[in-house]
Amino acid sequence: MWYSAHMDTIIYIIGPTASGKTSLAVDIARSFSGDLLSADSIQAYAQLDIISGKDLDQDSDFVEIEKIDNCRIGYHTIGGIRTYLLDIVSPTYSFQVSDFYKCATRCIDIIREGKRIPIVVGGTTLYIKSLLYSIGSLPIPPNLALREDLGKKSLEEVKNVLRNKSFTTYSRLNESELGNKRRLIRKIEIEIGTDTKPDSYISNIVQKPVLIGLYCERQELRKRIDFRVDQRINEGAFEEVEKLFGDYTHISPQVKTANGYKQLFGFFRDEYSKDEAIQRWKYSEYRHAKNQMTYFKKYLQAEWFDISETNFKEKVFNFVKEAI
Repeated sequence: MWYSAHMDTIIYIIGPTASGKTSLAVDIARSFSGDLLSADSIQAYAQLDIISGKDLDQDSDFVEIEKIDNCRIGYHTIGGIRTYLLDIVSPTYSFQVSDFYKCATRCIDIIREGKRIPIVVGGTTLYIKSLLYSIGSLPIPPNLALREDLGKKSLEEVKNVLRNKSFTTYSRLNESELGNKRRLIRKIEIEIGTDTKPDSYISNIVQKPVLIGLYCERQELRKRIDFRVDQRINEGAFEEVEKLFGDYTHISPQVKTANGYKQLFGFFRDEYSKDEAIQRWKYSEYRHAKNQMTYFKKYLQAEWFDISETNFKEKVFNFVKEAI
């Protein structure tokens, strides 16, 4: 059987936001008998459809297979292709990388049982990293009391706590991580919760990883981001956030701080005008795309393809044929 020669293959499609990862993944899935897994931290949430860019088929209904703790295991369809890890938790649930890892590994098993190739698609760097490496911090549960205490402190105070707890860990963080209080608190949580360092990795998943990276020139990417944000506004982004805002006090921190949702929540909290919220959303996406590329280029060994080239998909397909 053709599939038997590729039982261990997992294809990863990585790259910055708005680089066309899902569209490419669907084309690859059609040609190489694959199903998709979303590695997007916001697409995991139900009711977060427009801004997160799920692009579901119009007639797609979630098909639930089973449950793991607070998460639903099942799939939607995008372009007729089964896509897992969408709509698996409520917006009020604090979805962690450990949740993603448990659900993703189960979905990989399900896809392989159906004699199809798992195709992981997304730009949440830690999610991709969790599948490629065994991260020692994954089993460490959230320390809610610690989070509440540190959440009241300023960014500088939290940085000082981590610096005093482990200067080695602190010194390894990049500018983006040092500016993310939630990420810093998790680092402190890890230092308190275990002596295992999170930077020692060995893959726990039997796999032959095939990494495909997408990129383009910065100005072109910004144009694509602008177009996508404007498109999602026209599709009802403000209306989507307005519905969520009615339950704002119960919504998880991950949703409140996600690109697009954070800025539009700011509009409904009377912090900015509508135009300012939109512009802040776009600027936040620019920064996010830059940080994604910095991380992927530094830590992951992918074959990179320029999406502005007219024949880039042909090059990708040739690479996949040779790689698997």
